[in-house]
Amino acid sequence: MNMKIQQHHLHKLQQELMQQENLLNERAPEGKTQPAGSRISFPPSRNAESSANHSEIFAEKNEMQRKRDEQRALSRGQQRGKLIQTKIERLNELYGLLESRNTPAQEKQEQALQDLLINQHEPNAQQLLDAAGGDPVLADTLLRVALSKAQRLEQSDMTVAISHALQRLKADFDAQITAGRNTAPAIANFTTHPEQKMAMRQLYYSVVIEQQSAELIFDSLLEKFGFEEFEPAMRTLQRALSDDIAAFSSSVSRKALRHILSGLDDTRAITNTLANVQEFLERLKTRHSQVTIGADTFTRTLLSMCSKGFQSHEVTRLAPQVIGQQPLHQSMFYNQFLTLVQALPQKLWGQDESNRNKAILMLRTLNGEYAIWEKRFAHNS
Repeated sequence: MNMKIQQHHLHKLQQELMQQENLLNERAPEGKTQPAGSRISFPPSRNAESSANHSEIFAEKNEMQRKRDEQRALSRGQQRGKLIQTKIERLNELYGLLESRNTPAQEKQEQALQDLLINQHEPNAQQLLDAAGGDPVLADTLLRVALSKAQRLEQSDMTVAISHALQRLKADFDAQITAGRNTAPAIANFTTHPEQKMAMRQLYYSVVIEQQSAELIFDSLLEKFGFEEFEPAMRTLQRALSDDIAAFSSSVSRKALRHILSGLDDTRAITNTLANVQEFLERLKTRHSQVTIGADTFTRTLLSMCSKGFQSHEVTRLAPQVIGQQPLHQSMFYNQFLTLVQALPQKLWGQDESNRNKAILMLRTLNGEYAIWEKRFAHNS
């Protein structure tokens, strides 16, 4: 008897067979499926072959990514190494401007700082300064060279120690460090001698930090560089102030630096004064061989007297110190000294504008007393 299978029953069977086939495939060994002939009415599966292809592609991509990462790391390392080397070269150039291109001296100072960092736990700013010869910008530069070298060698402990040392140095001497960097080219153009460079930097530090007056600056220049080097030293100081003002980061406020620079603007006045002092002393020396005082020493004395006002006891002992004890010689000295004082520019007389008038009046009175004495001396003779 022919019986017709109902459609819904056939559909149910197909579902059951599919479920069974799936179970067989799940339990089959890896990479294998049931033979195609065992399937009732479904096409063969390609899941295993596709999965294998995907695995190979994924592995290839991972390998390619790994190689790219390694190449990037190598490239970054090379770039970092080049940057560090360039930084070291720039710092060495700065050291050459600040000190000299004396490699053994630089290496000795670098070693002194490294020994300090190794042997002394967190040395203070003054200890760092002493190890670098007493100059803040030199200490900062040498520490930065050492820091770059430690970074290149991946010395993490030394890198941290140097970084902390730089922070302590900056906290105490930031203005001096900035001033030293900003003025290095101007000072290097003035001299190649490390001692004179240091002297000019120390003078600049005192000028900008202590806000010295023009007359004190003139006095300091004469003390450190003498009469012969005064004018080039003065112009160097002016260039250094201008460079500091123009720098991206100035050592102190630009307003303060401009105020100092304006006080030094009239260099012609001070150089004329120096020339007048030189001429004054030369005239004395041609007639009185006992006059030995130098122009720089006498000018410093004169500047000091002008800035604080002439004092009678200073004036009366000046002639004996310069020309001796003979009253006639002293009379001639004060007569010529009055002419010199009258020619001094107003800016040398300090804040009190009356200083000049008082000094001239004092000298005129003194000259009058000598004139009276000379008349009496001549009459008695």
